[in-house]
Amino acid sequence: MAEQAVFESLREPLDRQHARHQLVQKLAEWFVVVMAFFVPIVVVPVGERIGMSDPLLPALAVLLIFSRYRGRIDASHWLLLGFLAIAFLSLFQIHDQRYQVKAGLKWIRLVGICAPFFLGARMFVDRRLVRRAAWAFFWGGLIAILISLAVWWLQIPIRDAQQKMWYRGGGSELRAGGLVGETTHFGHLTATWITLVGSCLILARPTKHWKWLLVVLLGLGGFAIFAASSRSAVVNVAGTAGGIWAASRYRPRSLRNSVVVGLALALLLVLSFTALQIAGRSGALPSSSRVAKQIDRFLPSESNSVNRFSSGRIDSWKRYLRIAGNHVVLGCGYKNSPSLIPGRVPDNSVLSTLLETGVLGVAALTSFAIVLMLSLAKLGMAGNRYALLLVGVWCGQLLQAFLGDTYTLWLSMPVLYLITGLVLQLPAADDEFRDGPMWQEAR
Repeated sequence: MAEQAVFESLREPLDRQHARHQLVQKLAEWFVVVMAFFVPIVVVPVGERIGMSDPLLPALAVLLIFSRYRGRIDASHWLLLGFLAIAFLSLFQIHDQRYQVKAGLKWIRLVGICAPFFLGARMFVDRRLVRRAAWAFFWGGLIAILISLAVWWLQIPIRDAQQKMWYRGGGSELRAGGLVGETTHFGHLTATWITLVGSCLILARPTKHWKWLLVVLLGLGGFAIFAASSRSAVVNVAGTAGGIWAASRYRPRSLRNSVVVGLALALLLVLSFTALQIAGRSGALPSSSRVAKQIDRFLPSESNSVNRFSSGRIDSWKRYLRIAGNHVVLGCGYKNSPSLIPGRVPDNSVLSTLLETGVLGVAALTSFAIVLMLSLAKLGMAGNRYALLLVGVWCGQLLQAFLGDTYTLWLSMPVLYLITGLVLQLPAADDEFRDGPMWQEAR
């Protein structure tokens, strides 16, 4: 009897600990679904607008702190933490107290954007959870894009100075800017929605109705990119396709064939645009048509310089590089560049990071991207199909980062970080996937 009493006294704390682990796991799973669904949709027009990743940050912090699950922590996690720390230190480079407070609030938002990347290491992850997150992002992104297209179709401005499409024959119309009224933001959301959902629900393991899903992704997503006239989003999608092709099909013996196929596709694309341009100049397409204007934006038919064709990016990049030379180590302060270059946006994540957080910041962020790609590639080669496809997704993300300040976009990047962090925790081979947490099995 005494031994049984001792056994019961030892078992009771274990049962409580097990119940607590189950509760935290269940809350974390619900958090994943809620974040993936609501982040693309929720935009509160207060101040500079509030996104869902902002109020979810405290809840995420509680889950990260109180979870006792230990997943894989690799160099990419530490490098992202390092970048956040460097961005915080850069705030002390701002001498205007008002600007420092505003930049500090934006740094907190940056933490909310990046923090979902760490959730996967604090909970048990299987492929079903990854697919649930992808489905939640599909429906959330679908609702956000439909609302955005309705607003664009009615030509309702979301913010002042929203980008417009100007026609050769006179007149203009608003470009689709999504729920924040900014075309780069909306284009990045759409491109991330297409590539991330397509990778997780079609290419990795085709869902039952994958053909309808593909039609929605390419049809609605393509139309949304057309409405936004976002060339950087096209680069993102094309870069993802190329990255997936290279990651999944590359073999040393077939490299020459891949190059030939790539050149053939590029030639076909150029010939298609040329045919459309000839049709436009011959009068078959009116000069005021949306198709004709899109051709002019994607081909420099009316641009007499690279800078004009790039919407002034070359001039912005030159100014950012010149001023960055005066703030080498820690930069001028995170999100303080508008005070140094009024009226200019970086349109380049590398240059904005260099100016605002210095060489240390851009080195940490660049190293994070490289190490993350290598980690995903290693898992992919070991049999994790989701990781292999995310190598392609991040190829597209990195290409768009050179054309926009994408790492701060709060309608899309939190979900990308979230799903990437989950995929990093998946076992390599399918036969290693489990149906429940390891601590549950051990019990």
